[in-house]
Amino acid sequence: MEQRTRELERELDLEQNRTAECFKNQKKLERKLKEVVFSSEEDKKNLTRLQELVDKLQYKVKTYRRQAEDAENQSNLSLSKFRKIQQENDENEERAQMAEVALTKLRDQATTKPYDCSTEMLDFEQF
Repeated sequence: MEQRTRELERELDLEQNRTAECFKNQKKLERKLKEVVFSSEEDKKNLTRLQELVDKLQYKVKTYRRQAEDAENQSNLSLSKFRKIQQENDENEERAQMAEVALTKLRDQATTKPYDCSTEMLDFEQF
């Protein structure tokens, strides 16, 4: 019976050691779980911050694109106006040259022969 008691005491000690080891492992796993949960929460916070940053940057990109399009449209409008004015200027220069040529011809005619106002009418509006 003493032997049986010692055997049971040994089994009890072994079982208590296993139970203590299980509690120790359980504590380790609980700490590890807390670390993982904390890390996960931090990752979620970081993800939220990064998503907000991405959203802000996308908004800025849209704004910059719109501003670039507006600037391009304004540039095209200004270039169109410039070309129109340049064309008008070229036409005015051409008319001025034609008027100078006509004036030179009239001066040449006036110096070579006397001019009679009653016989000829000049249309100056064409210039």
